[in-house]
Amino acid sequence: MIARSIESQIVADFGKGKIIVVLGPRQVGKTTLLEQIANGHHAKFYNCDDRDDCDLLTERSSTELASLATGCEMIVIDEAQRVP
Repeated sequence: MIARSIESQIVADFGKGKIIVVLGPRQVGKTTLLEQIANGHHAKFYNCDDRDDCDLLTERSSTELASLATGCEMIVIDEAQRVP
């Protein structure tokens, strides 16, 4: 994979209690970059192109959503716009 300078910027923002949004045109490697970052950390990765992942995040209470984050350093939600 091509080294991306944005990776260090994303990692530098971990632990600040903020959401990090990665935007860009199609087919430029956003998902690959996020998978690589997630593999280097204790993370949960949800891809909302996968119907099961999308359903898991749909119409959940804040308590249910919080339980998805239990025991992980970060959550990655790819294709989040697919969650109603």
